[in-house]
Amino acid sequence: MVSADEHEAMQAAHWMLEQGFRRVYSLDGGLDAWIERGLPLCVEC
Repeated sequence: MVSADEHEAMQAAHWMLEQGFRRVYSLDGGLDAWIERGLPLCVEC
């Protein structure tokens, strides 16, 4: 699950755990932090 910000991602991850998903990951800082760090958004861009 990837979301624009960390708060939204954590809410979604919590909901997924409640639904029975066991392998749930949250991107530290959300997608906004990923972009700010200059990390790629796709492999074949």
